[in-house]
Amino acid sequence: MTLNAENREGTKKGVCRKLRVDGKIPAVLYGRKVESRDLVVSVKDLEEAIRKSETRELFFDLKLSDGNCPAMMKDFQKDPMTGAFVHADFYALELDRKIEARVYLNVKGLAKGVDLGGTLRVFERMAKVRCLPGNVPVSLEVDVTELGLGKTYFLKDVPTPEGVEILVEGNMPVATVIAPKGAAAATDEEGKPAAAAAAKKKK
Repeated sequence: MTLNAENREGTKKGVCRKLRVDGKIPAVLYGRKVESRDLVVSVKDLEEAIRKSETRELFFDLKLSDGNCPAMMKDFQKDPMTGAFVHADFYALELDRKIEARVYLNVKGLAKGVDLGGTLRVFERMAKVRCLPGNVPVSLEVDVTELGLGKTYFLKDVPTPEGVEILVEGNMPVATVIAPKGAAAATDEEGKPAAAAAAKKKK
């Protein structure tokens, strides 16, 4: 998404206040291989770009006076009363250097355990990944179809595209199927209550 950014002269409160009256906000661009600079961006253009974005992280092609710069919005501030943007921080990207980004977890499918009376509980809707800027996925699919009663889907088991690594420590749960009250906690390999499975075998 292209976003026009002008160089900003002056950092005093009065200057920033006038910018906001004109529908603009102060911003800053920084990075490993760029000199930090103060910028001005249009609130309308910024909000429109955010609406069009499909990814959790916001990536921009900043159109500067001396050329374009791929950047990621690292931080922003909003007015606590109105919710309007008042400042934005952009980090200049190196397209051949990996970054860390947050992506949505798209939980899909009807879990087997839910069919058996259980309740699906989702713990995580987001995951942190490491990859090149151009490889950041819109979302990661979490298919819970095979999840039986008492079973858990862990973040480390979420499939990722080539070149994308999920950053996770230990067995962080994404979703689990909670057995109904009074049901046996133990389940067979198919996710059915073990007691029911044993009774079926005796017949």
